[in-house]
Amino acid sequence: MSNEKNLTVLQLNDVHGYLDEHFEIFYEADGVNFKKVGGYARIANYLNQAREETNNKVMVLDGGDTFHGTYPVVQTKGKLSIPILNRLGIDGMTGHWDFAYGPDHLDELASKLNYPMLAINCYKKDTEELVFQPYRIKEVNGLKIGIIGIAAMIVDKTMPEQFSKGVSLTSGKEELPKYIREVKENHDVDLVVIMSHLGYPQDMKIAEETDGIDVYLSAHTHNRVYEPAEVNGALLIKSGSHGSFVGRLDLTVEDKKITDYTHALVLMDEAVSEEVEMKELVQEKLEPYQEELSEVIGETKTDLYRNEVLESTMDNFLLQSLLEHTGAEATFSRDPFNQIGGYVKRMLGLKVYAKLENPKGYRLQEVFIGDEPLEKERVYNATFVTVQGVPAKYGKDRKQLDTHAIDALKQYVKKHETVEAPLRGTITLV
Repeated sequence: MSNEKNLTVLQLNDVHGYLDEHFEIFYEADGVNFKKVGGYARIANYLNQAREETNNKVMVLDGGDTFHGTYPVVQTKGKLSIPILNRLGIDGMTGHWDFAYGPDHLDELASKLNYPMLAINCYKKDTEELVFQPYRIKEVNGLKIGIIGIAAMIVDKTMPEQFSKGVSLTSGKEELPKYIREVKENHDVDLVVIMSHLGYPQDMKIAEETDGIDVYLSAHTHNRVYEPAEVNGALLIKSGSHGSFVGRLDLTVEDKKITDYTHALVLMDEAVSEEVEMKELVQEKLEPYQEELSEVIGETKTDLYRNEVLESTMDNFLLQSLLEHTGAEATFSRDPFNQIGGYVKRMLGLKVYAKLENPKGYRLQEVFIGDEPLEKERVYNATFVTVQGVPAKYGKDRKQLDTHAIDALKQYVKKHETVEAPLRGTITLV
């Protein structure tokens, strides 16, 4: 008699506070296009549909970047999201930007969730004591599942200091084998599921080097994975960002092995109806901010977005406003664990020609500041938006501006009325 059992794993990651439907970028044959998708009302309905279809043989995991991003969520330091998230039936999460208000605040947020925050690699500073529980054992349809969390290793390395006050983080790659053994030997699990916010390249490398993983849910780098990567016996997926997609893995399990699977990266568009109760809750939470967010201060001739790696129109718009306000002029690695940034730091006022295949220190072919070649001994005035990824060793006489970046944007738009911020070819790969 067959002892096959079924399990559906549903993944959310990098929602970044996008509570309601929004315009998402899509790359198509005719170029960049935008569609209105996403929102927790659609997500809630889709999760409920999946539970109904499978007779509740479902596990839902959130890869993090959940409590930070949009204005209403940041203004409430993530608290606005709590009742929304608690309606989704999530089974666990890990984090990155969720640390933005400080580890103590994240611990407070996590204490109000009806599911655990998981991280094998976040320690109280200068100790070996974990801040969050390392894993959770969850039983679904008679299958015992070990869910192991790995938070973003860069929280205490490239993010502002308040993100990691009192804590330190590792990559988790040294700890992971121990916890895999623990859930297998002490809890006799049928499946090991890793929920990580390290990023796709790092997660691929860990999966290649670590035995005993069945499912690997990757977050951080916003990849839209349409087919799972099969890596060292593990199925590895990542499901876009902003709640525009839900990743779905339907598994057949027999004798602690995945014997069959199907996968879908499910777009949360108009084909997925919105759950009425969740829609009402989201609108209720957003209502106090609608007037401010609906204020029109100008127009744009440029589609503003920040998805590209080397340059983006939204960041050009922001940098144009900062350059005007301040009067200033002006990450890749072969080893995934040296890739500790997100996008390349956006630049305006520079023009760079680079060869990425060259070794470190030999990639820049030509650099111009404005219309003039870079003078290596000259001191240039520069401005930047955030200390994230700009360590104190860079530059001198650094000053904190009195003006907030948002105020600089508003001033710029009011002055120019119609904004243009096209791609300029700031970085050209040659």
